[in-house]
Amino acid sequence: MGFFSDLLGGRSLEAFIERARRQLASGEFDEGLATVAKGLEKFPEAIVLRDIGQSIRRAKARAGMSTLLGRVESESDPEAFEQLIALYRETGMVAQMVRLT
Repeated sequence: MGFFSDLLGGRSLEAFIERARRQLASGEFDEGLATVAKGLEKFPEAIVLRDIGQSIRRAKARAGMSTLLGRVESESDPEAFEQLIALYRETGMVAQMVRLT
């Protein structure tokens, strides 16, 4: 989606939604969040874009948790423990936070 697609309607709400979903599916979380932000600038009341943004943030957090959990299990890294506990707390995963501590 480049210059020509933008000229030919690539900036419609549907285009932002489709692009953000594709980026979520391919694990391009930062790009997906940027797409959602641009879409919300143009369509501030688009609830579906906000929902996709939430989904991207959750997926990004899960990916971060997996990485940190790997560091905790393999290296017993105290910094990784702290980061993982903070991430569990931020995402409302209290049971996991209590179990890890």
